[in-house]
Amino acid sequence: MQNHRVTKPTLAPLAYDTVSFGAMKKNQFKGIDLAVVQKFKAPIEKFNNNEDLQNWAGEKARAISDKDFGGRSEETKIQRETMLKEWFDYVFIENNAYKNTTALLILTAITKNLKPDSDDIPPALNKGVLADCIYEIDKNNDPKYQFDLNKMYQNKLRTFYMDDAQTCTG
Repeated sequence: MQNHRVTKPTLAPLAYDTVSFGAMKKNQFKGIDLAVVQKFKAPIEKFNNNEDLQNWAGEKARAISDKDFGGRSEETKIQRETMLKEWFDYVFIENNAYKNTTALLILTAITKNLKPDSDDIPPALNKGVLADCIYEIDKNNDPKYQFDLNKMYQNKLRTFYMDDAQTCTG
């Protein structure tokens, strides 16, 4: 009589710590990602992981960069195109540390007031001031946190230039 032993196959360890099935919840997002989920009402029920959020935000951000913001006068159109190109290049090319959610937040804020029948232009890009704003939003994980990146940036930019002017004259 032969003794036949049946061996059970061994399972390989999981590639990730957790396995996610289905929709993500708001409490799975932090910082900028949470802010974008809240502010843009991202369809997180369709997302299986953060990469899905980044892809969704990337499509929205690219749509903003592809838009023609026009302007009431020819001078406005030229200024807008020049300034927006600087912003788009910085967000998408130069600063590749920014995630798509950060890009969406920034581009939405700076283009918010650019209407075809107005002469508003986007704010000047100050990378240090922008980084301060992004840091402030990213460190906050309160789902009830309210902010207006456009106002925050404008206020910090104004303070930066006023402090700079005082330093030069003082």
